[in-house]
Amino acid sequence: MINLKIDGIEILVADNTKLIDAAQMVGVEIPSMCHNNALPHFTSCMVCMVKDAVTGRLIPSCSSIAAEGQQIITKDIEVVAARKMALELLLSEHYGDCEAPCTTACPAHMDIPGMNRALAAGNADGALEIVLQKIALPSILGFICPAPCEGVCRRKPVDRTVNICVLKRFASDNGLVDLNKFRTNRLVGKRVGIVGAGVAGLTAAFYLSLNGAEVHVFEKKSMPGGEITDTDFNGFLPEKAVLRDFNRIVEAGAVFHFNTHITSKEIGSIIETYDAVIIAVGRFCDEMREWPVAVDSDGFVVASDDYFCSGNVFVVGSSVRPTRLAIRIAAQAWQAFHSVSKFLLAEPHSHQSVCFNSSYGKTGADHVLSWKKSDMVSNQVEFKTGFVGNEAKQEALRCLHCDCYKPNNCKLRIYASEYGARQEKQRPLLKNKPHRQCDSENIIFEPVKCIKCGICVRLARKYDVLPGFTFSGRGFDSVITIPFGADLKSAVGDYGKMFAEACPTGAISFL
Repeated sequence: MINLKIDGIEILVADNTKLIDAAQMVGVEIPSMCHNNALPHFTSCMVCMVKDAVTGRLIPSCSSIAAEGQQIITKDIEVVAARKMALELLLSEHYGDCEAPCTTACPAHMDIPGMNRALAAGNADGALEIVLQKIALPSILGFICPAPCEGVCRRKPVDRTVNICVLKRFASDNGLVDLNKFRTNRLVGKRVGIVGAGVAGLTAAFYLSLNGAEVHVFEKKSMPGGEITDTDFNGFLPEKAVLRDFNRIVEAGAVFHFNTHITSKEIGSIIETYDAVIIAVGRFCDEMREWPVAVDSDGFVVASDDYFCSGNVFVVGSSVRPTRLAIRIAAQAWQAFHSVSKFLLAEPHSHQSVCFNSSYGKTGADHVLSWKKSDMVSNQVEFKTGFVGNEAKQEALRCLHCDCYKPNNCKLRIYASEYGARQEKQRPLLKNKPHRQCDSENIIFEPVKCIKCGICVRLARKYDVLPGFTFSGRGFDSVITIPFGADLKSAVGDYGKMFAEACPTGAISFL
């Protein structure tokens, strides 16, 4: 048996125990890209570096055997810097969009390719389920959103952008979703008062209600919609669209009090009555300046980044951050819902860290178009009418799906986010054109996302999968390919799922 210390913790391990396994025994997870417990070690990624405190050397924990008397440090400034450098070197040859440009351009960060995939399969219910995860007002926004997502669509250079906004509206108009799928009991017993039934108030009411809170919305007008009902939008926003979204929020459980004018006395009473209050009234008028909230010299409510004002009061919408984009207000309200939830549960507020996002950028963007230059051209949709019948399916089929199929399971993305790795720091020119290979079992192989960890090659050898995967070329020109020009289906055989799950990036994934 071997006696050593890991981060000051004494541990006794068997002979020939690797340091990465010894660390796990004391509850320390060491990051690694090329390590796989089912395979012999293959030191290549160098992300698993640790420090030998006695010698001061940095060593790879996946292949280094524990030695008597070792004192291993798994995380200090030097170790973190080494791992960050290793990740940036891996990223230098990793090309692809973690998230599609349309998703990153959407203020609500909606999974647009996911919606398109569902609609392309004729599944309006599934599409609506995806939309409602981030957007509570798809019918309204389907008419009035300026669609920043469409401005970055990579289909645009082929013929014209995918009509995302109208597809979202189609999903809302034609999809049916059991809201019980979204319900939780996190906020049961909590009462929230919302002043204003505009885009911000309606959005916050929807998500708070689905999470179990008792929500009451106070609105001075006789109908929902707030400022959007004062705008003509060139006659593009029919009342039925507003009511469709409103009825869904009522179904979620929110209670509305219309024709209710809130004075400074009444807002004080609401603040005392409810566990949390959200003010979503748009720009403050003179009368509202008497409300018990801080207002700056420009007439905007003073609030923190998490929309917290003071006491139990939160403010969201144009009264705190002026904007004319309804989709941006909806996104703010979705974030405010999370802030209010943390407040009600007495959880510490922590800013959501920005997840690393790889991008083809301009270098490889044109090559993405070769994936799916279908003959289908954009439907000349009548905007007011929208898509009817099979038109939405045909339009959704035009999506290039340039997002990654493993955005939440890619170790490279997870570790790059954790260590603050920057892709552009070591980035050379794109050497190989992005391309995808797919098989009938919905397995995808994207070589330009490969970091050459060799896991798929070693798995193919272990399970005698022929022809499997192999290394081709030498040195910096080395790549993992399918040998003998075979197609992907014949290469992976019945082991496609195994390869996809073992791949640490999105190089091998499921559709």
